[in-house]
Amino acid sequence: RFVVEVEDSGTGVPAQHMAAIFEPFFTTKEPGRGMGLGLSVSRGLAQSFGGDLTVENLAAPAHGARFTLSLPVAPAPVASTPDVAPAVAPAVAPAVAPAVAPAVAPAVAATAGASAAKAARTPTVMVVDDEPAVRLSLAYPLKRRGWEVELVEDGLRAWEVLCTPEALERYDAIICDLRMPKLSGQQLHERLQAAQPALAGRMILCTGDATGAEFVEFLRRAQVEVLEKPYEVSDLLAAIERVRPAAWK
Repeated sequence: RFVVEVEDSGTGVPAQHMAAIFEPFFTTKEPGRGMGLGLSVSRGLAQSFGGDLTVENLAAPAHGARFTLSLPVAPAPVASTPDVAPAVAPAVAPAVAPAVAPAVAPAVAATAGASAAKAARTPTVMVVDDEPAVRLSLAYPLKRRGWEVELVEDGLRAWEVLCTPEALERYDAIICDLRMPKLSGQQLHERLQAAQPALAGRMILCTGDATGAEFVEFLRRAQVEVLEKPYEVSDLLAAIERVRPAAWK
């Protein structure tokens, strides 16, 4: 395992910020001066390779903070081996007739089937944003929970996927930026509301500016789930649970 440590001699990370410093969109800068994605994306990349990025304040009398990046050693390439004739498989005993399972009442069978399908289903979330760093920062915390995440770079491409019949049974939630080229989050929601209203109800719109008159009127009519930037991962997860179909929870 490789470890890289970087220290500074500043004032360190304030205690109230330590728990949130790697959260997407967290920043102490003034609005418009930073997106709050650098540390989130860096840690996500490290974890995707089986490593991690951590921070701690230096113990007194020292001052400052220490960031530690750890990455596993890549496995050595496996040498190719010449083809070997397969071994002859041993004779297999004649098949034995399976025991007849007892009949199951229809109601019990249906309930068991639904529970099994629910347990086997992997939650799937679509993330739509024209900023690659934002897409990555949202994908990592969801993937760490074992969810499947699909990244889409603009609203038009998202519409091409979501307007299909299969999309209704696939996506638990659609996290979408409000302002994008080609097709905005608002326009995508309006299209889905007309063609796939159930999917429109699973949308979460993310915005750093929810004050425009047109958008306020849209919110009043659509009653769509909204996350205002910056937000924490806990806010995102709570919003996903609110829009997910109850039968899939």
